This record gives sequence, structure tokens and C-alpha cells, in this order.
Amino acid sequence: MLRMRALRAATVVLLLFAPAVALAWAIRADPEPASRAAAPGSTPSWQLDIDPCLIGTWRTTSLEHRLALPSGETINLTGRGSIHIFNPDGTVTADFTSGEPWTATRHGQRLELRIAGSVTSRYRARDGVIDYSVLSVDGSMTLNIDGVPSETLPLEFTAEPERYTCTATTLRISTRRESSELARITVSPTPPR
Repeated sequence: MLRMRALRAATVVLLLFAPAVALAWAIRADPEPASRAAAPGSTPSWQLDIDPCLIGTWRTTSLEHRLALPSGETINLTGRGSIHIFNPDGTVTADFTSGEPWTATRHGQRLELRIAGSVTSRYRARDGVIDYSVLSVDGSMTLNIDGVPSETLPLEFTAEPERYTCTATTLRISTRRESSELARITVSPTPPR
């Protein structure tokens, strides 16, 4: 699971239409630098550290992403349905296309963030923490306000270490801004030792 980078590094102003008033909603991207894909032909140095419990295919059953706005207000986006495949070779793919939109309500308006596409990363897991190195990002994200498309941007992700607990059927992941629970769909072979 990777934390979605809300929007680009520049301030993006979206107009939210409330009854009789247009509200400006300025969302600033996280000031942390984004992980970038490896240059073609290069091999990132990455120690393989795999927790066999993670290996397999997982579906997100619940997700809450806390998005802090410049005004100091926080909105909670919720979602589910994305698929995450942890491979024994130390790669993971998060596919958001089949997931439901992330939703929130702000000032009586329904916000939907529709994410289409996938992110592939290298991962390592030890001591209850998953670290990621993003390899590729392909997709888009569209903000709908009360069902009307407002803004479509390329999909961007920032890798952030995640605390996790894993059982045979459930994976729980959390960061300072996001918590999610995933259910196992399939089990893959364990990595070689």
C-alpha cells in the first residue's frame, strides 16, 4: 500500500460550489520529495527482506486517508477495493482501477477521488515496517464534486514507511496519515531462502 500524493508540488485551487457561494479550496502537496522511478538500465541497490506473511494478493476492505488542508482543516477520505500484490521477488503492485472512489464530505458537498492505474515498487519488510522504493506509476486521479468532474491529474505517489501487522487472512497498515485493512485473496509461494 502506498500513500497517495494528494496533488502536485504547486498549490492547486479547486472551486467547490456551495449554495450561493463559491469556496476556494487550496490543497498543497506534501512537502516531502516523491520517490522517483529508477533510471532505465540502472539497478537500484535494495536489500531483499521479505516477510512471508505478506506474499500474495490482498484487497483493501477499508481505508481512511487524513488530508490536511492549508486552512488547518482535515478531511477524512475513505475507500476500499484496491488490489495489492506482494511478490516473493520483493516487488509489489497496487492496482487502484477496481477500487471504489475515495470519498469525503466537506461543507455539505460530496467529494470523490477516482483513482485509475497502478503503482509498482520494490519493498522490504522487517520489524513490523514496510519500506518502499517506487519503480513505476501509471494512471490518473480525478476529483469529482457532487458527481461533477472537477480536475484530472496524473497519478503520483510518495513512498512512506508503513507499520503493519499480518495474519493468514488480514493485513493492517498505517502511517501518520493513513490506515487501512486488507483481506487476503490468494497466497503465493514463499520466497527462496
